[in-house]
Amino acid sequence: MLSTLHTNNASGTIPRMAQMGLNIRDQL
Repeated sequence: MLSTLHTNNASGTIPRMAQMGLNIRDQL
């Protein structure tokens, strides 16, 4: 995951943050 984040930093930052937000919501 970290490697893909570094590779697609420009195009994948927003989607990654959105996924993290969804994960946090699921945990809540």
